[in-house]
Parts: sequence; C-alpha cells; structure tokens
Amino acid sequence: MHMKRSLSKFDDRKDVTLDEMVERLCAERQMRISRSVLGAWLRRWLDV
Repeated sequence: MHMKRSLSKFDDRKDVTLDEMVERLCAERQMRISRSVLGAWLRRWLDV
C-alpha cells in the first residue's frame, strides 16, 4: 500500500504527531487524509 511507503518517511522521528503526519503527507504526497482516518489506519496497522 502507498500509505506504508509514505509513512516510512517518519521513521527518523518516533514522536511525530498525527497533525504533523497529516500536514507532511499533504505537502509531500499531495494526499488528502484526515487526522481521524490516519489514526484509525495506524491503529489497525500497528495492531493496537
């Protein structure tokens, strides 16, 4: 999935916030994603 590849850019910062992730994804990947959708996807992906 493209999301995993996009999120790999955050490996250098383990303390990044959802807001920062959303902002960076929008700027670098021209992706439109809400904070809640990203949070839900991360919870599923991380099996939390």
